[in-house]
Amino acid sequence: MVEHFQKKQLIQDSRLMFHQGDVPAPLARSVRREGVLMPLIATGGTNPVVLDGYRRLSLLADEDVVPIHVMKDRKAALRATVELNMLVSPYSEMEKAGIVVFVREACWMEDREILDTLLSRLGLKGQQVVLNNCMAVRLLDSKLFEVLSVRKAPLKFAVKLSREPLDEQLTLAELFTTCKLSMSQMVQAYDLLIPVRKRENAVFSKVIEGLDREGGDVLALLRQKRFPQATGIRKELNSLLRRYRGRLKFPEDLEGDAFGFSCLLKCPEDAREYVAMLREISEDDALFHFLAEHVGND
Repeated sequence: MVEHFQKKQLIQDSRLMFHQGDVPAPLARSVRREGVLMPLIATGGTNPVVLDGYRRLSLLADEDVVPIHVMKDRKAALRATVELNMLVSPYSEMEKAGIVVFVREACWMEDREILDTLLSRLGLKGQQVVLNNCMAVRLLDSKLFEVLSVRKAPLKFAVKLSREPLDEQLTLAELFTTCKLSMSQMVQAYDLLIPVRKRENAVFSKVIEGLDREGGDVLALLRQKRFPQATGIRKELNSLLRRYRGRLKFPEDLEGDAFGFSCLLKCPEDAREYVAMLREISEDDALFHFLAEHVGND
């Protein structure tokens, strides 16, 4: 049943604000121009508890009147909320985990019901392991949780970070935020930090403090820390091949003894130029000795 309430009559629960991040611009324009057209979903009586529609609600004043689909059965209301949003504005994996955490901690559903009905509605494949992974987000530092939520991090990555001590989590949150890393860059930074921490027997903060932050971007600096030998090899090789820059494509990173480069032929006539260039490279004594030392004589 759809009823109308002033915003101030509604009960808002931050635990039910599953969608993270800013309100999408098209939605904001629509609400400001037309008001709330689609009823919000809520459960309860004279002061319903809002389940769906918090982003739209945030754009309204306390006196504004809102259409509310009030449902007495809170489980049915939750299912309707999930199904509607998975169709219209699908939850990220972090948001899905937040839903599972709330439902379990608020005792809205037993584990068996979560496994049998809720996970499938959320598009989460798996059983007990997936439920455990969702619950693991409770172990995240609040700042790190916020960063991961905004970046729509994969649940598996969040679970990895949840196993870190809280002080390490806080360091990661500060690094991700201050360096404005994208989701893929966050994964790269963490994967580089792990072996460096182990090798140096130091916490993340000490590893990061040891970086020359004025000398380049943090990922490049962490790669230098992670692969010190390859960094030296790359610098020497770059010096030897500097004159060919722009004509050859070099790998971004060198690991161990691996090296390769390639060229792109835009037209058949380019072949002669590149053949001559490759012959010139093959006859370069300095380059030959470098490759013989680091790669082999083949």
